[in-house]
Amino acid sequence: MISLYQLYLEQKEKFVPKFIKLLSFGSSITPEEMLQILDIDLKDPSFWEKGIAYLEEKQSELEDLVENN
Repeated sequence: MISLYQLYLEQKEKFVPKFIKLLSFGSSITPEEMLQILDIDLKDPSFWEKGIAYLEEKQSELEDLVENN
Protein backbone atom coordinates (compact mmCIF):
# COMPACT_ATOMS: atom_id res chain seq x y z
CA MET A 1 0.00 0.00 0.00
CA ILE A 2 2.89 2.35 0.68
CA SER A 3 4.11 1.91 -2.88
CA LEU A 4 0.65 2.89 -4.11
CA TYR A 5 0.78 6.00 -1.95
CA GLN A 6 4.12 6.90 -3.52
CA LEU A 7 2.55 6.54 -6.97
CA TYR A 8 -0.25 8.83 -5.88
CA LEU A 9 2.29 11.44 -4.77
CA GLU A 10 4.01 11.20 -8.15
CA GLN A 11 0.90 11.21 -10.35
CA LYS A 12 -1.68 13.16 -8.27
CA GLU A 13 -4.72 13.88 -10.48
CA LYS A 14 -3.92 11.14 -12.99
CA PHE A 15 -3.84 8.53 -10.23
CA VAL A 16 -7.21 9.24 -8.58
CA PRO A 17 -9.60 8.16 -11.40
CA LYS A 18 -7.60 4.98 -11.97
CA PHE A 19 -7.65 4.18 -8.25
CA ILE A 20 -11.40 4.75 -8.03
CA LYS A 21 -11.87 2.39 -10.97
CA LEU A 22 -9.65 -0.17 -9.23
CA LEU A 23 -11.74 0.06 -6.06
CA SER A 24 -14.96 -0.42 -8.02
CA PHE A 25 -13.94 -3.96 -8.90
CA GLY A 26 -13.94 -5.05 -5.26
CA SER A 27 -12.65 -8.61 -5.13
CA SER A 28 -14.04 -9.65 -8.52
CA ILE A 29 -10.61 -9.71 -10.20
CA THR A 30 -7.14 -10.77 -9.09
CA PRO A 31 -4.73 -8.32 -7.46
CA GLU A 32 -2.55 -8.51 -10.55
CA GLU A 33 -5.49 -7.52 -12.76
CA MET A 34 -6.45 -4.74 -10.38
CA LEU A 35 -2.99 -3.22 -10.41
CA GLN A 36 -2.79 -3.42 -14.20
CA ILE A 37 -5.47 -0.70 -14.14
CA LEU A 38 -2.84 1.50 -12.51
CA ASP A 39 -0.16 0.32 -14.97
CA ILE A 40 1.62 -1.54 -12.18
CA ASP A 41 3.49 -4.78 -12.71
CA LEU A 42 3.81 -6.59 -9.39
CA LYS A 43 6.96 -8.27 -10.68
CA ASP A 44 8.66 -4.90 -11.33
CA PRO A 45 11.15 -4.24 -8.52
CA SER A 46 10.93 -0.47 -9.01
CA PHE A 47 7.31 -0.53 -7.77
CA TRP A 48 8.34 -2.14 -4.49
CA GLU A 49 11.44 0.04 -4.17
CA LYS A 50 9.18 3.12 -3.96
CA GLY A 51 7.63 1.77 -0.77
CA ILE A 52 10.98 0.75 0.67
CA ALA A 53 12.42 4.21 -0.04
CA TYR A 54 9.46 5.80 1.74
CA LEU A 55 9.95 3.61 4.81
CA GLU A 56 13.69 4.32 4.86
CA GLU A 57 12.99 8.06 4.75
CA LYS A 58 10.53 7.80 7.64
CA GLN A 59 12.99 5.71 9.64
CA SER A 60 15.67 8.36 9.14
CA GLU A 61 13.26 11.07 10.26
CA LEU A 62 12.43 9.07 13.38
CA GLU A 63 16.11 8.48 14.16
CA ASP A 64 16.76 12.22 13.81
CA LEU A 65 13.91 13.02 16.18
CA VAL A 66 15.15 10.52 18.75
CA GLU A 67 18.73 11.81 18.56
CA ASN A 68 17.69 15.46 18.88
CA ASN A 69 15.36 15.05 21.85
